[in-house]
Amino acid sequence: MAQVTNELEQATDAIYGLIFGGQDDLDATIEGLPFSLGSAAVGDLPQLRATLRRQALNTGVSGGTALSTCYPNTLSALSQLTEATKDEIVGDFLASDHFAEATVHGLHGPGISIEEAFYEFARPLLVERDRWVLEHEFTSVLLKLLAANESPAFTVRRPAVRNNGQALVAVVGYPAEIATKLFPNSRTGRHYQMYAAVNGRYISGKVSESLASCVLSGKADNTAAKEVSQLRELGLVA
Repeated sequence: MAQVTNELEQATDAIYGLIFGGQDDLDATIEGLPFSLGSAAVGDLPQLRATLRRQALNTGVSGGTALSTCYPNTLSALSQLTEATKDEIVGDFLASDHFAEATVHGLHGPGISIEEAFYEFARPLLVERDRWVLEHEFTSVLLKLLAANESPAFTVRRPAVRNNGQALVAVVGYPAEIATKLFPNSRTGRHYQMYAAVNGRYISGKVSESLASCVLSGKADNTAAKEVSQLRELGLVA
């Protein structure tokens, strides 16, 4: 049984390498397949890759959210920085080691979500101001996914997401110059944005620094009693 499972894993790796790898990998991957692949199927691969790029961008692949929905501003920033089309950027992502770590490789057990894989792919390519935009887009979509999936089929690598005993939460402190562009209600000073998944609901909003500590710990303190009471009503603190 173990040998059969190992052969299935090897075949799965080979198939994904064939589909998502670059043209330079094609001959080596075909040679390594544990089965014969007809020439017609090989000829269809460029079209298949193009279809998967469009799906990943516009509708999502393997249960993931469409990247154009998750990361509209990040994709625009990457396109400007790299002078590549969004379709080309998604193609590079699908051929990357980051995508290979995603849950799409189900035979290896749960991996990270496709959304988190794209976050890790995009972050080193961006300049500092655009990384904050990526941070907001990723944290939003991740907590929405966790709100919709009580037992997700993926792992979460992101250390900023915590289980505070009441909910899954994250708080990001944005510089003022970034926050004014991301959040209409932001004025001056550092902006703390809360993201939470609680009882199947996604909640996000601005919090003070002291309330951010309450949210992350899941425990109320004596500051801002009215606001703490609101957090308790939402199920975010005990």
